[in-house]
Amino acid sequence: MIQKLLLEAELKHETIAFYTNRQNTEKFLVGQVMRSGEDIVLQLISPDNEFDGVCFCPQRSIFRIEVDTQYLKNMPQYHPRSVNTVFGENIWDDYLRYVESARVNVDIRYADDVKISGAVVSHSENDVIIMRENAPHNQCTIRRDEIILIATDSKHPSENREEGEQTYGRT
Repeated sequence: MIQKLLLEAELKHETIAFYTNRQNTEKFLVGQVMRSGEDIVLQLISPDNEFDGVCFCPQRSIFRIEVDTQYLKNMPQYHPRSVNTVFGENIWDDYLRYVESARVNVDIRYADDVKISGAVVSHSENDVIIMRENAPHNQCTIRRDEIILIATDSKHPSENREEGEQTYGRT
């Protein structure tokens, strides 16, 4: 059911609310699905209807999706920003290469809703290594199967890109 809702939202460019925190079901994120599959990439939207970063979320982390709610209906029409990347079949790899090349910090929620912030240093199929914010010699490895979501900060990634830098994913 969730997979079907995500695919429909992606194809129709609908704004959705999605829930990943089972301990606090009043917390949710709002965004537009850029790519869906086993993993999802969303362009997050702030309560002020502004770009709020790009989020990676394994589908297994989402336990509830809402479309067409009163809250979403009252939001003005959102116009997605270009992020200079098209996410292909390997959403995990494409997202992390995008974050690495854009040189933006991320917040990673994992395990029992623990949050860590920093810059992605490298990644593999099974984990991601980040340099923790405000701790330049403190790298942290997080296993992919523990990740609930990864979100960039709200600063538009293209502001950090250098001209001519390569983008990743399918074109």
